[in-house]
Amino acid sequence: MAWLGLVDSLFSLAIERSASGPAGYLALGGVPPIDFVQDFTSTPILVISITDTRRPAYVNGKAISVAGTPYYIVDSGTIADYFPTAVANAINNAFKPAAVYREDVGGYVVSCAAVPPVFGIEIGVKIFYTNPLDRIIHPNKDANGNDICISSVIDGGDDTAGSLYVLGDTFLKNVVAVFDVRAGVMQFVAGENYTRIATT
Repeated sequence: MAWLGLVDSLFSLAIERSASGPAGYLALGGVPPIDFVQDFTSTPILVISITDTRRPAYVNGKAISVAGTPYYIVDSGTIADYFPTAVANAINNAFKPAAVYREDVGGYVVSCAAVPPVFGIEIGVKIFYTNPLDRIIHPNKDANGNDICISSVIDGGDDTAGSLYVLGDTFLKNVVAVFDVRAGVMQFVAGENYTRIATT
């Protein structure tokens, strides 16, 4: 459609936090029809590099440092967020009570009533804070059929130079993401920080 001149060469995504009803918006040639302040920050489109490698993430107001230069894929097909080991451990240890890694689950199991930490991701010159509702994935079943809750923060491996991590749906529920193909950038703006799960 963009090549035919029918729409601008960008698309945007806003994922809703919904138990039923609309799952969000994919807008071709513009931004979705939701409330947000149009104060965007941008980063290169092919690979997202957190520009200040010393402070890629914040937990309870404290910056978490990593050794290498982490790069992130923005992926609406991935439920959780994959971070460098040091970042994932810091976030999961900051839950009250702390999340515990379980090999059989392949992630951090957390009390369904746990209090998630205040968590933000720095892109460009802005920090995007995530809603606590998005930090716990409710409920799942373990190998024995028991209900468990899982942290949405996954250990993506060591933070060696050039390592690749994922910002998935739990991040995307908190922003409007614009993929500007012609300009070669992605733009982000904080979405509405709604505090309940939509049911309609």
